[in-house]
Parts: sequence; structure tokens; C-alpha cells
Amino acid sequence: MVYPIGVFFAAVLPDVEIAGIKLNPGPFTVKEHALISIIANAAGGLPTGVDNVVGQRWKIFMGDRNINFWNSIQWVLSTQFIGYGVAGLTRRFLIKPAAMLWPGVLPTVALLNSFHEKKEDQENISSRYTMSRFNFFWIVLSFIFMYEWFPLYFAPFLATISIACWFGNSRTMKILGSSSKGEGTGLLALTFDWSVVSGQVPLATPFWASLNYFGGYAFWTWIVGPIVYYTNPFGVKGGYLSQAQSGWGTANKTTDPFPYINSVDIFDKEGNIVPIQQPLLQPDLTLNQSYYDTSKPFHLSPAFAIAYFTSFINITALFAHVGLWYGKDIYKQAKEAFQQLENTDEDPLNVRMRQYKDVPDWFYIGYLAIFSVVLLISGLFTAFKMKWWATIFAIVLGVVYTIPIGIIQGISGQQMGINVLTEFLIGLIIPGDIIGVMCFKSLGYNLVVQALALSSDLKMGHYMAIGPIYMFIAQSIGTFIGAVCNNAIAIWAEEGLAEQFANNKNQWDPTPSYGTFTNAGGIWGAIGPARFFGPDSPYFSLMSGFIIGIVVPFVPWLCNKLYPSKNWHLFNLPLLTQQNYTAANQAFIVVPFLLNFIFNKLIFKYKNEWWTKYNFIMSIALDSGTAFAILVITLIQFAITDPLPNNFFNPATADYYCLERNFTQ
Repeated sequence: MVYPIGVFFAAVLPDVEIAGIKLNPGPFTVKEHALISIIANAAGGLPTGVDNVVGQRWKIFMGDRNINFWNSIQWVLSTQFIGYGVAGLTRRFLIKPAAMLWPGVLPTVALLNSFHEKKEDQENISSRYTMSRFNFFWIVLSFIFMYEWFPLYFAPFLATISIACWFGNSRTMKILGSSSKGEGTGLLALTFDWSVVSGQVPLATPFWASLNYFGGYAFWTWIVGPIVYYTNPFGVKGGYLSQAQSGWGTANKTTDPFPYINSVDIFDKEGNIVPIQQPLLQPDLTLNQSYYDTSKPFHLSPAFAIAYFTSFINITALFAHVGLWYGKDIYKQAKEAFQQLENTDEDPLNVRMRQYKDVPDWFYIGYLAIFSVVLLISGLFTAFKMKWWATIFAIVLGVVYTIPIGIIQGISGQQMGINVLTEFLIGLIIPGDIIGVMCFKSLGYNLVVQALALSSDLKMGHYMAIGPIYMFIAQSIGTFIGAVCNNAIAIWAEEGLAEQFANNKNQWDPTPSYGTFTNAGGIWGAIGPARFFGPDSPYFSLMSGFIIGIVVPFVPWLCNKLYPSKNWHLFNLPLLTQQNYTAANQAFIVVPFLLNFIFNKLIFKYKNEWWTKYNFIMSIALDSGTAFAILVITLIQFAITDPLPNNFFNPATADYYCLERNFTQ
């Protein structure tokens, strides 16, 4: 919608000045379009700090009524903005090197250029594919807009097709095949809903990165997960199977026998779900030691345990992989930065960007310092309680991890997270302090996320020849709007739906992400890593992941020394262990990988001219058309209260023919 509105205003606004600013500076340009897109994207993201607001304030979680709009907006804004200071200080390592492609921004760059491509430029391009990228975009957008009405409205069955469930009615098939949130492993499950597929960015992710991610998912979810479930290495009382037959972890153990192989809940020794509130927590939100002693050992679902194991591997593998393969480049960039040397091996993009005034380092340092002070004040005087040293520690941790995570994202398009690392470290230091742990996690984790968000936009500015100052301003405006609006919605939604939450506490889950965030606070904060993963815990063996993450990256690196090949570095352990899927819809993996293989392997190789011209345009057109369809369908559902009649493609329940309760043993 930005393009037609921009063209319209360029045509109708008068050519006058207001306070020295031209109301209509001329035709709507690609740079203006890019800046507006950045503002919209930044405003549309959900701030991690809102997780703290929801987890601490909402009655279905902790119910702390001391949190109001003003102290929560202070927290959300400061956790959003502090990362931008770090982004500026790391731009020499993440933006300027030519190897840092940032694949995630390429579809947007291609789309913007197609909208503003001049007719004579299109005619001068020698190609057998004569359709303009502009027309191609609108054709694809129109098609996906009409198609998405089926999986999103008329035929929800298409959104999740659990193939394994069709091969038998046994418990094993249900466990392996179910792809519903929080239940099965989704073995070979398919989705024909682009709103699910698009999360993996299949048309923009390099094939080698997609192969690493898919291979890791298949190994950990479809092979290791069932092995853990059936062998019970963590000593669940009677084993997962016997607990499943009695309805382990359900509100009604006599009528709901589905086993919890994939859940983010915490379970006590009897298999009951432990909510992150009283009696686990005392009124001051610290651990109730007597309840813990009588209910331990606490357990995780197999998928949740594996997710933490792979996170432990990922934490150390990031540094090992980046250090081995990119250490020399990092050292070179650091040396040039500290010695104020000119890079004599810069690519043409860097040379072109020299014409624009850069944001000085002192500004980024000041930005980082100001929001560090705001966070210190917030931690000491608001409900988002953190010790002063914990605030500084979280900031330092985020700064340290920004470069290695940024390098992985810059070359692959996939972003890692340090959420588990932050929880683990602070949980060891302040066990029992759930609020301190949750706040530390949000600050450290979100600092990296926001630093890389600005880094991504700065790289986009490189591609679009837009000055860094304007990219920074656009990102900041969008972030401010998004933080204020999301925080207000979080407060309003709980107030407006308080009665519904109270009446449906056990049946309604607002979103899996908030439940995951709060339950993680219970594991790492209330209980603490020393209790949950210490030597006396059934999950102590998971700690070996830290050692594995250090050792395994040396294998392909040494193989490359002995048998040199350009492909050894593509074995990427951080991507192989990026398993942030617990409790998500498990149908999100197969179709995106197949599409990635078709477009970024086969078409890239055999129809490269078509791929170069249309691939990224198709990616953004599919996303845009789907977003528009979701908006229209949502508005219609508000207006039409009567549901569609049930049929094969619109089943009465959300199990998609995979969770019937009459299955055989």
C-alpha cells in the first residue's frame, strides 16, 4: 500500500514549504519507499520486553498489579533501544565485509527496485523473460491473496496435514504424526498455508543453510525425540508411556490419554502440570521451598529437554564455529578499527557509501550509555527488578554475542538466540529470583535482537545507497511506535479480558510464546539451573552439550585442513542445533525445505536468469498477499459471528484427524 499512496501524494500535494521543509519534494522515490518500509517493519515487531509485562502482570500468569503503563513502557522502550548503540559499534564487522550478505533483506531490496524501475531500464535488460518484476509481483500477490482464503478460512485442513496419522490409528502414529501445538513430533507433516511456510523464509535462505536447519530438525525431532520418549532416560516415574496412558500432565487424567512428547509445561513427580504461580511461588514471587521439596523431581517433556540440550550446544558452538572460520577476518577488521586504518580491500558498496555522512562512534557510545542508565533506574525502582550489577552483566553479555550471532545471520539469514544462555548464567547466580531472571533474559537477549535488526537495515541501506543517519532515524521511529502500541495493547487486553481469563484459566492459552517465556522463568528463575540441571537432577547429562559445542566444530575445520574443500565450512553446528520449535505447529519444516530446494538449488542452477529476476520478488509478493488476506479475513470474522459448517476440510476440532481418543495401544 505504500507505493500507491506515495505516488498519490506526490501527484496531489502542493509544492510549498512549511517551516523550511518542502511538502512535496518531487516524485516518490525508492529511497523514500525504503525508509517507510523500515518504519513499518520496526513498528510491526513484538518487543521482547512485552513478555515481561504479560508474564508478570496478567492474572493467568503471576498477576502483579503493581505494573502499570508508565513503568512498563519505560522497560519496553529501553530494552528495545539499547541494542542500537551496539549495532553502530559493530558495523565494521557485520555490515562492511562483502561476505556479510544478509540474505533476509534481499527480497525487500528486489521488491523496492521493481516498483521504481524505469520502463527504459526494463527494456534495456536483455532477457527472454519479458514480464516486468512489477507486474510479476502483483500477479503473485493476487494469486496468494485468493488462495490463502482456503487454508485460513474455508479449508483449515490444508494448514496442517499430519501424514503419519493417516497410516494407522495406533498411539505410536499419533505421537510421531501429530503436528498440533504442544503435542506430537509432526513426522513428515505438511502445510499448504503460506503464513506457516513464510516463517522459514524459504525463497531467501541459502540452500546450504536450509539444509543444515532441516537436517538438524529431522535428527533432533524425528529421531532423538522418539528415542527419548520410549527409553525414558530422565527417569519419569513409570516412564512416559505409562504416564501417557493415565493422561500425564492433563487436567482430566481419565478422559485425555494423549502423551505429552512436545510441551513447554513443567511437570511434578506425579506428572501434574506445575503453573508458574502459587503454590510454586510465594506471594513475593520467590520459590516456595517446601512445595518444591515435596513435588520434586520436576520433569520436562522430551522435546523441551532436547531443546535445552541443543541450546547448550549452540551457546559454545557459536564461538567455536565463528572463531575457526571467521577469526582472521574479525581480527583484521578490529585492527583496522582500532588503528584507524583505511580498508584497502573494500567492495564497491563500501566505496559508494563514503559519499554519505556516517553516524560517529561517539553517538552510538552515548546512546548505549543513556539507555544503560535508564535500565539501571528501571531495575532499581520499578517492578522489573534487577540488581545494578545484573543489568551491567546482561548488557555486556549481549555485546559479546552480537558479533558471532550477527556473522551467522549475515551469511545464512538465520538468527540464533542467547535466551537460554542468559537464563542459565543468571539462574546460577540468583536462584529463586524469577523476576530478576526473566528481566535479565529479556535485556540480554533483546539487546542482540535489536542490534541485529538495525544491522540488517544498515546493510539494506548499503544496497539501496541510503545514508546511515536516515536508516537509524527510520528504525528508531518505527521502534518507538511499536513499543508504545504493543505495550498499550498488552495492558488493555488483560484488562478487557480479565473475566474471560478467570473463567477459562485451564482451557485458554493466549499464545504459546508467553507460556514458554513464563515456564522458562520457572525453570531458570524460581527453581534455578543448579536444581534443575545439577548433579542431583535427572537432567544433569544435558550439560554435556556445552562440551559438544566446543569440540564438534573442530571436526569439519580439521577436515578442511587435511582435505581442502570449499564445502567444509557449510557444516554449521549452530544451525544444526537451532531447535526453537517446542510447542509450535510442527508442520512448518518439510514444505519450506522442499521449496528452498526447488528454488534455491534447482532453479538457481538450471534457470538462473529466471531466479535472478523473479525469485526475491516472488518471496515478498507471497508474504504481502498473505498478510493482506489475514487482515481481510480477520475483519470479516469480526463482522460474521456464525462459523462455517464443518466438513472434511473444516473439521470440528483442531486435531486435523490425528488426535482421536479411540486409538489402539
